[in-house]
Amino acid sequence: MFGTANANPQARDRGTLYRLERQTYISGALDFVSQIGRHHELKVGGDVRRYTARRFEIEPWVMRLTEDGTPTDPKSIDAVTFATQGEYTGYGFDLYGNEIDDDGFSQGAVGNRVPVDGPKNPVFTAVYVQDKIEYSDLIINAGLRLDIFDTDDVRLKDPGNPEVNDVTGLISEDAFEEVDPFKQVSPRLGISFPVTERTKFYAQYGKFIQMPELRNIYHGNFGLSDQITSGGNFFVNTIGFGLDPIKTTSYELGFSQQVGKVAALDVTGFYRNDKGQITVVREESTGPNVATYARLANADFTTTKGVELRLRLRRINRLQAQINYTLTQAEGSGSGELSFRGAIDQATPTPTLINPLDFSQTHKGSVILDYRFGKNDGGPVLQQLGTNVIFSFNSGHPYTKIALNQLGQSEAYDAGVDYMLDSRTREAAEPINSSTTPWNFNVDLRLDKSFNVTGDISATIYSRVTNLFNTRNVLNVYQLTGDDDNDGVITDPQFGEELRNTNGGEDYAELYNAINIQNGQSYFSQLTNTAFTNTVQRRADLWGHPRQIWLGLEISY
Repeated sequence: MFGTANANPQARDRGTLYRLERQTYISGALDFVSQIGRHHELKVGGDVRRYTARRFEIEPWVMRLTEDGTPTDPKSIDAVTFATQGEYTGYGFDLYGNEIDDDGFSQGAVGNRVPVDGPKNPVFTAVYVQDKIEYSDLIINAGLRLDIFDTDDVRLKDPGNPEVNDVTGLISEDAFEEVDPFKQVSPRLGISFPVTERTKFYAQYGKFIQMPELRNIYHGNFGLSDQITSGGNFFVNTIGFGLDPIKTTSYELGFSQQVGKVAALDVTGFYRNDKGQITVVREESTGPNVATYARLANADFTTTKGVELRLRLRRINRLQAQINYTLTQAEGSGSGELSFRGAIDQATPTPTLINPLDFSQTHKGSVILDYRFGKNDGGPVLQQLGTNVIFSFNSGHPYTKIALNQLGQSEAYDAGVDYMLDSRTREAAEPINSSTTPWNFNVDLRLDKSFNVTGDISATIYSRVTNLFNTRNVLNVYQLTGDDDNDGVITDPQFGEELRNTNGGEDYAELYNAINIQNGQSYFSQLTNTAFTNTVQRRADLWGHPRQIWLGLEISY
């Protein structure tokens, strides 16, 4: 990830972010089950998990400070200069990426020293009680769960004007306060009973909570102080502090219908509301100590509703089948943590309209066929031979087409995707998420043969093929064109000519097409291997994987 632009075309001024994260945990759980009389099965239990979280971030371009005849050891640079120019932030590592276990300081051979934060040690504890009540055909599952989240975190007492140390330029320790452990009791209720001999009704209700990702909760004081006091451009690795858990309320209602002697149909309607989701907000400065800055907060929500259908056919003449289909609608005002970064960066109002979300898939389904010979069936060659075929499909996901008004700070390699990261160079060409990526279709195949080795030992030889027909499924598209094979920049009369004139004419265009258009390399590297992945938490691929073949052997005893 280090390099110069001349030696490595992917190494650009103030380019790729270097990130090192390590999370380990120790956990324990205890569960107790007791049958109380004929009608009650009582379950009581709990678990506890203690994490050790470490994170180190720096911009590799800072190593250029050691070039041009100066010593190559980064410790030869003044520590404050190294940390500031590299936009260092982290905890559990010192300024140079070495693990530490306590708060302290990093200092080079010359100059000042930089305070560094020790690892974070959040502890998550849960205790639950559940009673399964059975009266004839009526089954009720009722329970309560107590969650205690001690995040080992601090927050600013006055986010708009925290106290800053005049000497170090860092936020004073007195400006922080510890975050109290979060506690919540969540009810769970499930009920099922037969309506007829062939029909069963069921319903479920529950409340759930989940902490945001640890990377969003913590920030070292040096990086936090840098963002809060400097202001200016939007920081993609946005700070977060004092974040609460995300709260989910879930409802399910459905029935199971026996169809003849060979099939069963399950129909389930669901509704889920997620509150307190993480998004970026603008913290206005209320005093002279800090600039207006962006931070993460529990300020967004998502509503998901839909219907699931499942038809199960029991095995007849060696063939078993299952058909699944889900109709879903996921809506909200923002699809990810940094969905509002454009509005925050430009100091404009954040969206309030409800729109389809990036990850919503209206239609999704599969057909599973399993044809299998049993023991002593089909002779010595065919017995215990089976094949499984899965056909799956989905209707793509929403996206927003945009119009490009300038190339901005893009360079030769990333000109076709930079506008997806830099909102200053684009504007929406339609209402948010009005367009949809293409449908996807896929077939997976497994062929296996089981046999007895000796005594209680058996073996299975198998071959598994994913994407059997090597279909090129489009997962994402360029927002400028809505295509996966045309980014709309290199072919644009104005911008394409500007890029060719600046970077080598038609030779550059041929190289650009080979690397970025035919192979999608810039899309993948720029939208995955940067802090932008905090927005979507996924690999940024244009296409699904090609055909893959596995051969294996399983031993059972």
